Amino acid sequence: MLTADSDPENRAMLINNGVPPETLQIVPHSWNIDDIVNGTVDAQTVYLTNEPYLLKERGVEPGLIKPINYGIDFYGDCLVTSEHEIHKHPKRTAAFFRGVQRGWQYAMEHPQEIAQLILQRYSREKTLEHLLFEAGAMRALIQPDLFEIGYMNPDRWRYIAETYV
Repeated sequence: MLTADSDPENRAMLINNGVPPETLQIVPHSWNIDDIVNGTVDAQTVYLTNEPYLLKERGVEPGLIKPINYGIDFYGDCLVTSEHEIHKHPKRTAAFFRGVQRGWQYAMEHPQEIAQLILQRYSREKTLEHLLFEAGAMRALIQPDLFEIGYMNPDRWRYIAETYV
């Protein structure tokens, strides 16, 4: 179960490792972990920051197949703007970038505080434990102790483009 049109990392991982797409029965994504728990599907794409927690909560130890372990290393969700916006409003663009960067940096340094803030002001959809799991998973993905938040590697973007081709 994957989102076939918007899941290039997993598709590239399978193709690069000898799994022809036509050999897979891909079903529309339900975003319901019951489908993996009850065996409706053999595998499904998930967010490392969310579904592993939900599966463990249900007593299921997830077996994670990560594209990065198979040579596919894409950036995740990114904010983008146009060259026009950058040139026409450079101060606004820089201020927005700094604000996002500082916000993520603060969140990475104060996960307990941010999780409690989310619960108090924004959403009670997840528990404190779930939010802290998300924070830890995000930290592992972002690696703020190794890379400046917001850093983008041009060679990595070229690699991503080549993989698409």
